[in-house]
Amino acid sequence: MNLPANNPLGNTFTVNEGESIENGSRFSDANDKNINNGTILNNGQIFNFNFIDNFGNIDNNGTLTHRDDEINNFGNVTNNGTLTNSARFNNSSSFINNSLVRVFSPFNNTGTVQNFGNFSDSGTLTNGGTFENESGASFTSNLINENEASFTNNGFTDASIVNNGILTNNNTFSLARNSFRNNNTFVNNGTFNSDRGIINFGSIENSGTFIIDTRSSIFATGSFTGNPLIIEEGRLNSQDFLVDTDFTQNSGLFFVATFFGVNNESVSAFENDRPLLTVTGNFNLNGGDIGFSGGIRDLDLGTYTLVDLTDGTLTIDATVLANADDSIDRLDTEEKDFELVQQGNDLLLTIEECFLTGTRILSETGYRKVEDLAIGDLVQTADGELEPVKWIGYQSRQPNQIKNPLRGYPILFKAGSLGHNLPLRDLYTSPDHALLVDGLLINAGALVNDISIIKTEPTEPFCYWHVELEHHALLIAEGTAAESFYPNREDRLAYDNGLEYDELYPFGNSQLMLYPLDYPRISSKNKVPRYICQKLQQIAQKRNRIKDLATA
Repeated sequence: MNLPANNPLGNTFTVNEGESIENGSRFSDANDKNINNGTILNNGQIFNFNFIDNFGNIDNNGTLTHRDDEINNFGNVTNNGTLTNSARFNNSSSFINNSLVRVFSPFNNTGTVQNFGNFSDSGTLTNGGTFENESGASFTSNLINENEASFTNNGFTDASIVNNGILTNNNTFSLARNSFRNNNTFVNNGTFNSDRGIINFGSIENSGTFIIDTRSSIFATGSFTGNPLIIEEGRLNSQDFLVDTDFTQNSGLFFVATFFGVNNESVSAFENDRPLLTVTGNFNLNGGDIGFSGGIRDLDLGTYTLVDLTDGTLTIDATVLANADDSIDRLDTEEKDFELVQQGNDLLLTIEECFLTGTRILSETGYRKVEDLAIGDLVQTADGELEPVKWIGYQSRQPNQIKNPLRGYPILFKAGSLGHNLPLRDLYTSPDHALLVDGLLINAGALVNDISIIKTEPTEPFCYWHVELEHHALLIAEGTAAESFYPNREDRLAYDNGLEYDELYPFGNSQLMLYPLDYPRISSKNKVPRYICQKLQQIAQKRNRIKDLATA
């Protein structure tokens, strides 16, 4: 027995309890179709292999198994038994489940679905309309919530979800075995607990409990508002992520990376030089770790904001901070010194370049110590121009607080070590400060030869200074062409007087960052041309011979 090819309005086709029918067959013509304008009442078993267009009512109180072709619902479907979807089901009107729906193939909803029972199994529900998962019900299939669609959970949901619309949780949302990607708006009024991956590119509005647990990772940009975001044992990898509330990590990992990969997409973590994480409440790192990816080594010199607190208190457990210092020191190279700095209510990553106290800079009135320069003073550049000083920044350092002394300590260029009696006097710079040598900008640390260019080991506190002009230029330091400060971002928070800069220049110095010096730059010792290394070595040896003759 088959379903009627055309069930007219007002007619009820009934499958009685104990009866079983097979509608069509696997080998039926692809054009076989049943059109229902009346009511199909199933109290027994229906195995369907045909197209069904429903404009009336389908009431299933038994077992309805849909195997081939499509069911298109333009009327009302009510399931009080078991509905198994192994082919495509398209709902454009009303679908009510009071029992069990097993989804193995695409279930497309552009109408309204109310679930009072259980939606389960491995298929995907694509929701372009309204889906209500009611109190006491569960949804454990896959979900794609389309743009402007609405999925509301008042029961229990554990599903692999891509949300492009409005997703609301009023009860329990648990990701024990699935992933969650939010591209639009997720409103949590209940409990959200994740043991798997979360990807947020939209907004999360949390008035309930939001916990990242165990093996879960949250890859986040966009925003999080409401009640606190809590990391219990998971991992946070973020870029320009606004947490407009408190943030607490009790265990797990706050991960600092240059990018994160999402479904074959690469998202830059330091895009537009924005903070990785902005928190308007309190930031509490009570346990776990701060981790760093190897890609951090490729960042430009300057200061990066990892956590920006606009209000509230930054609290980091001493053990967590010490372990993080050890981790970031392992990223140090011959050319770059990485430091984790807790300054006020901000957590910063610095990559340094500066002059040491006492360095003389050629100015309009002759050589002046860098610490005596002031904003507005005119300094001489290597191209013969006089340029006004825009800002002088300084950074006090304690030798015993530098985790990697060889990377944080100044480099000494002995007088005459670069040839032509330059520098005029001993010159000290940070390892990442570049000097012009034979038409190349070369970082100081890359020029060390342990004879005339030396890594120092200070035992007393010292201070680094930088001279910022309106644009990146070559200053004359002790007769040697050395670069002015070139930042990678607008703020100067790593410096002792960094807040002064923000007050003086609330709009920053964007022109400076847009136009770096047009010279090839070398940061690595093994990339310095051999002829330059040989020349500096010969100069050092000649200086030593002259010194030996003078003392003979």
